[in-house]
Amino acid sequence: MTPHRPSAPWAGRCAWVIGAILLLRLVGLWLDRTDLYVDEAQYWLWGQDLAFGYYSKPPMIGWLLRAVTDLAGSDAAFWVRLPAIALHGVTAALLAAITARHIAPRAAPWVAAAYLTLPLVTVGSYMISTDSVMFPFLALALLAWLRLAEGGGRRWALTAGLALGGGVMSKYAAVYYLILLLPALVFIPAIRVPWRRAALALLGFALAIAPNVAWNIANGLTTLRHTLDNADWVNDPAAKATLNFAGLAEFAAAQFVVFGPAFLGALLWLAVRPNARRNGQSDTHVTARPDAAPGTHATAHPEAHLATHPDAQPKPRAHPGPSAQSDPRAQSAPHLGQHSGQHTTQNAPQRPGPNAVASLPAEARHSTPVASRPARLPLRGVVLWLSLPIIALVCVQALLNQAYANWAAAAYVAAPLAVVPWLLLRARWLLVASLVLHGSFAVVVPVAAHYAPTLRLGADAPLLMARWLGRAEMSATITARARALPVSAIVADDRDVLADLFYRARGDFPRAADRFTGSADAPGPSDTSGSADATDTPGSADATDTPSPSNNADTPGPFNTPGAQGSADTPAIPDPSDRAATQPARALPVWAEPERGRAPNHYVQSFPYPGAADSRVLLVTRSKRAPNGCDATAAGVIDPDEGAYAKRTMRLFVVDGTCWDGIAR
Repeated sequence: MTPHRPSAPWAGRCAWVIGAILLLRLVGLWLDRTDLYVDEAQYWLWGQDLAFGYYSKPPMIGWLLRAVTDLAGSDAAFWVRLPAIALHGVTAALLAAITARHIAPRAAPWVAAAYLTLPLVTVGSYMISTDSVMFPFLALALLAWLRLAEGGGRRWALTAGLALGGGVMSKYAAVYYLILLLPALVFIPAIRVPWRRAALALLGFALAIAPNVAWNIANGLTTLRHTLDNADWVNDPAAKATLNFAGLAEFAAAQFVVFGPAFLGALLWLAVRPNARRNGQSDTHVTARPDAAPGTHATAHPEAHLATHPDAQPKPRAHPGPSAQSDPRAQSAPHLGQHSGQHTTQNAPQRPGPNAVASLPAEARHSTPVASRPARLPLRGVVLWLSLPIIALVCVQALLNQAYANWAAAAYVAAPLAVVPWLLLRARWLLVASLVLHGSFAVVVPVAAHYAPTLRLGADAPLLMARWLGRAEMSATITARARALPVSAIVADDRDVLADLFYRARGDFPRAADRFTGSADAPGPSDTSGSADATDTPGSADATDTPSPSNNADTPGPFNTPGAQGSADTPAIPDPSDRAATQPARALPVWAEPERGRAPNHYVQSFPYPGAADSRVLLVTRSKRAPNGCDATAAGVIDPDEGAYAKRTMRLFVVDGTCWDGIAR
């Protein structure tokens, strides 16, 4: 007797694909020598003060970073960015599971590989963002709703609602799925569910987002107002809405980079091609032959044949249902676009009872009588509804005002489910070429991040990754200047400067050697022994404002780039590997400069300088003058030649602590 073949080999193949890519990215992240970007540092700061909402985003990313860095015992950039790699791995696994169940098991590893090598995902794996946190929630919500449409029970309804709510708690763009599900239900009856199940899903969604809704109400709808600010023309359409064709062209072109030229082209073609079937039915959809007798198995379109078993017949033909149960080749040879356990017949019911097939043993699933198998869902139509309208809406935003390349990121979570199987069937060479192109980019990114401090396109060209460099150096220089002056605090008005100052001031960065040996007596940047207690201040800058562990004595980093050691006019930056130099002498609180009216950022909202009589503070500003009416003394400038602050001169003033008494919140 021929030994039984595994019913789900796709799972093992996907595990190898996902595991290999994630392992390579972990190595790349460990060798990364860039500083945290301003948004990353801000997300980390949110996690230091847990809440149900923050100035510009929902709270999930802050909660996640707090959990990871607490478990790691370090706030180094490696640990802050590490969750992104894991989150994309989870998303890839969920998309593979959807593919195996609703399209074809053989296509699942291709979908996983295609998703993980998307340019959007590659960049998102090396820097933490709200998109990375949102993606697995959207994928889980889609998986759960599809199971619900097959007749799944209450647990799938609740999972769908909670997952979508988790997506909204990660980024408000997840609400696209809720909005677009409504027209999808109208045009695709196959994905409709009983109203009780839909109500349960909606209840789960409401429960998940309730804490953030309550927080926004209690805080003047802060996050919602900031989100609306991104679409600034909405506040005053007559005055601010313009026809920005250049902005539209730039955004549209960026989407071909974000998702890949062939992938986006295929996605658009699937939406407009003349022979597209109703309700998203693809040309790979399995149907019964018109001349087949009732009760016979369905056959695939000749072009849809992609058997997953080496013994499969090259040309599938209609065959009576009973004989199929005795033919092992027919049982193990599903076609692309046809789940191995989801054949359709002319007289088969549209929807079986809950978990009718899922409850069967794996061995029996492929020999289930036709009438008991769940009807195949028109997944492609669902995917198109959850992707193309998002791109179109953001294109409108780009035309009327502006839009960043990642604003349509939610569209590309489900999109591979439509594009990859179609290319695998119709133009495999194009799919392979795209994977090679995207894979090459996936290799270039970590290599560039490792050589970032010296990477240029020419001898006289600026640093290629300048925006991710020089931030730690700026913080260390400001701290050194402040410590050499008779000031009691640092006040800044630039969001970028504040982000890294707070990160360096409040973060815990154990040295690489201490992390492996578990040494407890090595000083860390949070060590304020022998200094003023700064536990009640928003941030306390000290001499250990060093980059992540990758920038230690054994691994050159931004701290060791030319010009970083100071000059006659600039105090030398402490060497992060020098224990004596990094021992803090005294802690300096860090504050944001207060502003009248609505706070422009999280720092002004949460950490405005409260003012202090009989004290002097160091003001770091891009303005050429100190605030009017302040007793101020110029204390020099910081004017880096390259990096994130190149051509962004920071001026220093020693000002009286009561300078903002009329503004302080």
